[in-house]
Amino acid sequence: MAFVLGAGVGLGVFLTALGVLGRPVFQPFEQRRPPMSPRVLGLVTGALVAGLAAYALSGWLAGAVLVVAGVVVAPRFWAGRAD
Repeated sequence: MAFVLGAGVGLGVFLTALGVLGRPVFQPFEQRRPPMSPRVLGLVTGALVAGLAAYALSGWLAGAVLVVAGVVVAPRFWAGRAD
């Protein structure tokens, strides 16, 4: 626990030093990402619906997480390739 708190303090000191020096922490992105494809949107929606249904039926959060992982991984596994 002390390690995590020490890392947080160190990060705070680092960000404060960057602010005092006037250096940007992150570089802004100039490119806009394309909107989500219908295939990915359907996959995300299906995974969320399946996960919520599994949690509602079983009350087991770990089972719901496994169902979501299965919905995301299964199409790539069955297709024999990783997109």
